[in-house]
Amino acid sequence: MQDVSNSINLISHDIIRGSLHKSGIDGGVVRVFANERLILELNVTDFNQDYHTVVDHGGHIAFEAKVNLPLGPETFDIRITDASGKLLPGGSTVLRPLTTRKVSDYIGELRAWLDERFSPAEFIDGRYYGHQPIYGFRQGHSEPNWHDRYIISYAIMRKLAHLRFNSFFDAGGAEGYKAALVKHLFGSDVISCDLSQEACNRAADLYGIKTAPIDLHGLAFPDESYDVVLASETVEHVFDNFRAVDELLRIARKAVVITVPHETPEQVADTVKREELHGHIHYFDLKSFNYLKARGYSVHVEPILSLKRLRRITAVLMEADVARVQHYKSPLARTLVKLSSYVFKTIFNRSVASAFMEGDHVAAQSGRYAGMVVVIVKDPSAWSDTPLRPVSMSDVTAFAVAPLGKDGVGRHGAPVPRPA
Repeated sequence: MQDVSNSINLISHDIIRGSLHKSGIDGGVVRVFANERLILELNVTDFNQDYHTVVDHGGHIAFEAKVNLPLGPETFDIRITDASGKLLPGGSTVLRPLTTRKVSDYIGELRAWLDERFSPAEFIDGRYYGHQPIYGFRQGHSEPNWHDRYIISYAIMRKLAHLRFNSFFDAGGAEGYKAALVKHLFGSDVISCDLSQEACNRAADLYGIKTAPIDLHGLAFPDESYDVVLASETVEHVFDNFRAVDELLRIARKAVVITVPHETPEQVADTVKREELHGHIHYFDLKSFNYLKARGYSVHVEPILSLKRLRRITAVLMEADVARVQHYKSPLARTLVKLSSYVFKTIFNRSVASAFMEGDHVAAQSGRYAGMVVVIVKDPSAWSDTPLRPVSMSDVTAFAVAPLGKDGVGRHGAPVPRPA
């Protein structure tokens, strides 16, 4: 993210932010070029609020819009003009690459990192250490922050309850948790795919489901191979997110479901500059997928992961994880977690925790949010405005699989409910 001046305030590979004076703009049209390629056109008298964030202060307009430029290593000459081609004041800058990393290098490094994460080396005390809460609510041997992971999974299941489908493809499925959950709740044929072969191996070991290694930039599957395609917490990691979404839509017959984080453009740009492996390298907000409407798709977007202070503090207390206390800034939360771990685990049993988490999407409708769930519908007959089947957070938190040990115990184990 670069600070510029005058017409262009901030710009990165993902987003451009600027300010304009209506006077002196011939034709009321503003065009932005990168190396002489038109990347954005705005009508200052009739902004399309589906695609751009605009604040109009009479003769002065502040705008923010999504752009699609390669992450690197190319340098771009940026020009902002009116309809006649006249350069606007301060409308020229150079966009330096945030990273010089080549796509092929990035994918190779990311695959190696993921293979290590999902390898047998991740067996702790003889049991595989899950990315998701695969062994059930508070059953341990999985990564922390299960509060957010459950909310994301529940958001997906709620949206799937509106769709008619018989086959399901999870792109970026890690150890197969979400694909197995879909099979368990909806009885669908499923396949869990990931860039990492080791992740695919763990999905087959844990759930006995079909798997395949993939690269989202080019999926080796025929057009419309699966009814529903999911990419959960995945698109923000790929080098070319637009190409990845096109591939997801290509192999889907009925719909694509996507979850992505919502951070600031500055946070994303900083992650790119630090070349953080498996970091979030794209910015998304509630308008990021609206460009697909012009291609004939219907797009349903919902914010999730409410950042309301009381809910976030409650989430910290509910997890009651002393090991994670250093990750939180609130002195009150840190003290309470240290002193009251057992008490809060008792108070927030599975039933209470499920009820609390189930209300997240309502709370996220107002105020700040940290993520979103998107449904892109290809076949309108597959979508129902009302749920076709009931799905509760309790259904999600009850889902578990038998422990997977190095000796193969739990291999292809059937998912079983866990008691509260």
